[in-house]
Amino acid sequence: MTDSIVRVTASPHLRSTESTTKIMWSVVISLVPVVASSIFFFGPGAIFILLACCAGCLLAERCFGSRPGSLADGSAMITGLLLGLTLPPGFPLWMAFLGGAFGMVFGKIIFGGLGQNIFNPALVGRAFLQAAFPVAITTWPAKAEHWSMFQGDIFAIPLFSPAMDAVTEATPLGNLKFGDDPIVTSIFDLFFGTTGGSLGETSALLLLLGGLYLALRGHLNWHIPVSIFVSVFLFSGLFFTLGISPFPPLFMLFSGGLMLGAIYMATDMVTSPVTNRGCWIFGFGIGLLVTLIRIWGGLPEGVMYAILLMNAMVPFIDRATQPQLFGSAPKDGGKEGGKEGVRAMTDVVRSEEFPVPVSQPAPEQKKVSTFNLIATLTIIGALAGLLIVLVDQHTRPIIDKYRAEQLQKAVYEVLPGATSYATYYLVGNSLSLTLPQAAKVSEYKRVYIGYDAALQIKGVAIERGEPGFQDIVRLIFGYDPHTATLLGMKVLESKETPGLGDKIFKDQAFVDQFFAGPQPPLVAVKAGAGKGRPNEIDTITGATISSKVVIDIINHALQEWTPVLDQGIPLTPPAAVNDEAKQ
Repeated sequence: MTDSIVRVTASPHLRSTESTTKIMWSVVISLVPVVASSIFFFGPGAIFILLACCAGCLLAERCFGSRPGSLADGSAMITGLLLGLTLPPGFPLWMAFLGGAFGMVFGKIIFGGLGQNIFNPALVGRAFLQAAFPVAITTWPAKAEHWSMFQGDIFAIPLFSPAMDAVTEATPLGNLKFGDDPIVTSIFDLFFGTTGGSLGETSALLLLLGGLYLALRGHLNWHIPVSIFVSVFLFSGLFFTLGISPFPPLFMLFSGGLMLGAIYMATDMVTSPVTNRGCWIFGFGIGLLVTLIRIWGGLPEGVMYAILLMNAMVPFIDRATQPQLFGSAPKDGGKEGGKEGVRAMTDVVRSEEFPVPVSQPAPEQKKVSTFNLIATLTIIGALAGLLIVLVDQHTRPIIDKYRAEQLQKAVYEVLPGATSYATYYLVGNSLSLTLPQAAKVSEYKRVYIGYDAALQIKGVAIERGEPGFQDIVRLIFGYDPHTATLLGMKVLESKETPGLGDKIFKDQAFVDQFFAGPQPPLVAVKAGAGKGRPNEIDTITGATISSKVVIDIINHALQEWTPVLDQGIPLTPPAAVNDEAKQ
C-alpha cells in the first residue's frame, strides 16, 4: 500500500499567478501612451505636474501607510498619474502635490489602505482641488508657441498670487456650454487629441487602446465602461434630439474626461461592484449623472461627481445583485423547503453527534430583487428628468425675457448719455446688423453701439464671461473707441463667495472706478498702493481674485474687439434704432 500525503490548507485552493502588484503595474504600463501624448501636446510642464502628483501620493503613502511594502505595489503611483491626467496644463505644482497627498490620505489611507477605500483616491484628490482652488483648476492656458515653453502658472509660489497673467482658451465642453462663440469641436480632433483640456483627457484613441489592453489582460471589467458609453450616448442623444441639450451624442462621448473616467477610474476594482449585473447598474448610473450634470450643472464637466456619487452606492448595489449561494434556498418558490432542509440538517447533527445544537439556522434575510432595484431607479430617474425638463421648458422663456430686459438696462447704464442703441454682429471680420440666412444668433458674437438724442455715437457696450473664483462671471462694459477709455461696467451674472467675491458688484467704490474713464489695458493694484496711472484699478481686499477676474475679462474682450472696432464703426444709426430703445 502506497503512503499518500494529504495537505490541509486554507482556502482558496485554486490560486492565480496574478497579484495585486502585477495588476497595478499593468495599469501603469497601459497609461504610458496617454502620459506620452500629454507631454507631446502640452510640453514639458506635463512632466512636472505628473511628477508633483506622484510625489504627493508616494510621500503620503510612505508617511501614513500602515502596510509594509505598500509603495512597491504601484497603487500610489496609479493614483498620482490619474490625478495628474485630470489637471489642466499650467496647474501650479504645489497644488498638484497637495492634491496627491490629500487624495491618498483621505481617499485611501484613512479607510485602512488598499482594498478598504470607498471612493476612488484620485477623484477624491481632484474634488479637493476643485473645492480649494476652483480658479486654477478651471483655467486652461492657450497652447504655447513652442513645445519647450511652460504654460500658465506652473511654478507659482505656494499661497501667493500668480506672477503672470496667462492667456487662456476654452475647452471643447466649456466653449460649447459657456462660450461667447459656441462651436462643436470635430470628432476627429477629439478622437486623436488635438484639442485643449486636461493632460490626459484629450486623446480618446489612446485611452481606448489602454482600456482594450487591460480588458484583454483581465484587469478591467468591460461591463462598466461599455455601460457608461451606452447610457451617455442614449441619454445625450435623447436630450439633443429634443432640443434640450447643445451636446451631440458623439461629442458627449469623446469630449472631457469621460473616456479617462470610464476606463481608468470607474473600473477601480475596490470601488466598483463585484457582480456583472451590479457593474451594468453602476455604469448606467454614472452615464445618466454625467449627462444631467453636463447639461444642467454649473460646470461643463460631470464625470468626477458622477463616479464619486456612484461609488457611494456600490455597497447597496452589491447587496442587491449578489448571486445565490450554492446549496441555499432558491430566491423564488421552495422557501419552506429550504427552511425544512436547514431544520433537518440541524436535527441530524444534534441527535447523532452532539447533545446540543451546533448552530441555530440563521434568520432568513430578505433580499432585494435586482429587477425591483433597476425599476425603482429607472422610474425615479425618469420622473426626475421629466420634472426637470418640464420646469426648464416652462421657465426658460420667462428667464430669457428677464435677461433681455436686464441686458437692455445694463447697456444704458454702461453707456452714460445713450438714449438708444443697435445690436451689431461680428460676421467675418466686420460688423453687420443682419446675419446670414438660417444662421443662429447664439453662434455670433455681438456688441451694442449706443447713440445719444442727437444720434451721435456715445460708445460701444461689450458683453463677456469667464471663470471666476466659484463659477462663470459675466459682465458688460462700455468703451469709447475714439478716446480708448472705459465708460462703465456692470456685472450681469456672478456666483462669487457671498460677503467677499460678491463685492465686485456690491462695492460701489470698486464699480465707480470703471466709470471714471480708465484707459485699458487695465492693471490690478492693491487698494491704496496705486501710483495714479490712468489704467490702474484698486482691487477689493479679501476679494482679490474676483477683482482680477473682472479686470481680466475686460482686457481679454478688448484684445479681441479692438482690431474690429479700429476698422471703423457705423457712424449713422440704423433706422430701427429708436424702435429698439423703446422695447
